[in-house]
Amino acid sequence: MQRDMNSRPEFGRFCAVATGSITWEEYQRGETVPQGFVTGMFLHLVKQADILCTTPALSCTLPYRTWKEESARGIAVDEAGNISRPDLYTAWGNTLLPCLLSGDEKQLRPNIMTLIDQDADHNAINRFAPDGLISPLEFLTATGWPIYRLRVQLRMARGLFDMCHREVYNDLPFTYGVGSNIARHGVGVTLENYLARRFPGLAPPPRGMLSEVFVHCQGTVCSVHGLTKSKRNMDQVDNALDFLRDFVQTTAIDASRLAIITPYKANVDYIARRRRDPRYALLADMRSAATVDSSQGSEADIIVAIFGTTSAVGPGFTVDEHRLNVMLSRQKSGLLIFGDIDVMGPVNAPIRGKTVRLHRGPDGEERVMHAGMLAKVLHDLYNRGRVVTLPLRRGSR
Repeated sequence: MQRDMNSRPEFGRFCAVATGSITWEEYQRGETVPQGFVTGMFLHLVKQADILCTTPALSCTLPYRTWKEESARGIAVDEAGNISRPDLYTAWGNTLLPCLLSGDEKQLRPNIMTLIDQDADHNAINRFAPDGLISPLEFLTATGWPIYRLRVQLRMARGLFDMCHREVYNDLPFTYGVGSNIARHGVGVTLENYLARRFPGLAPPPRGMLSEVFVHCQGTVCSVHGLTKSKRNMDQVDNALDFLRDFVQTTAIDASRLAIITPYKANVDYIARRRRDPRYALLADMRSAATVDSSQGSEADIIVAIFGTTSAVGPGFTVDEHRLNVMLSRQKSGLLIFGDIDVMGPVNAPIRGKTVRLHRGPDGEERVMHAGMLAKVLHDLYNRGRVVTLPLRRGSR
């Protein structure tokens, strides 16, 4: 089919836009092929395909449903820990085809929009919401399906997976692969050297390893949207952007190797607005900031996670261990966390008991909160000397 199209001059401009030789705008200004031809071409491609990638919903619509029913010899699902069981049944259905699921049930779970919604009498609107959080990967694993778990860390520099392993995957022994040697993570070594020069009190990581750093932003203010409850912390964002600008300027690191993730959409929107400021021109090649939910499956050499929360408003859903696991595992060579180290109370105070600690709410009252993974991570970074502090910003909001 490709040879036939390449040999026919009437398809020359169509092939040119497909290969990127001309832009879509240039293609539209000249002669175009009929829409019916394009549709027919894609229908032909679907019929000839050996592997077809669709969403669960599309797999039930024409022409994909016909291919699934007549040609498919198996079903493979990526990110199976993040879809619902009905989504799997939509694609798998009554086919009884071999089914391969891949993913991580300890990262993002299926999204249930009514998880915490209540009626006027404080009754749960969706009483089946907790069941909906159980993904097909988690469900079928619990039934005894055979599973393969990767025991070798292939992409992170040595030392950068230790915290996630300790807090999330401690039931599975692991080793670092050859690619984890820090000699292959030069950008991470450059970051560590930069941090050591800028913050002389920062404890170095163990020899031959790299480690996360928490950047404590003093005196920042978190605003909470009245309707969506999305959180925005302008000072933490500005601190992070100023830090990255200086890092790129000082080390000549390519900004495309950096990425920012943050739990809240309001913070993402503010980051996008601030990056239009000419002072951050050095960061032009850095990809757009993303929420944690949209970051699963992605990675970057250096990840900057901006929590956006403070001790005044509490940790929000950064206490969600699934989201926190995603935030702490997107990096290959370096992880910087910007936030309030005391978001769950003074970090230099011991965790009271195994599961709870005191947290002071915005009304000044002390409340008991689950310590969980977040408190353990903050205490671990503090106790290892991997916390640095930025001064209060002039004119802080």
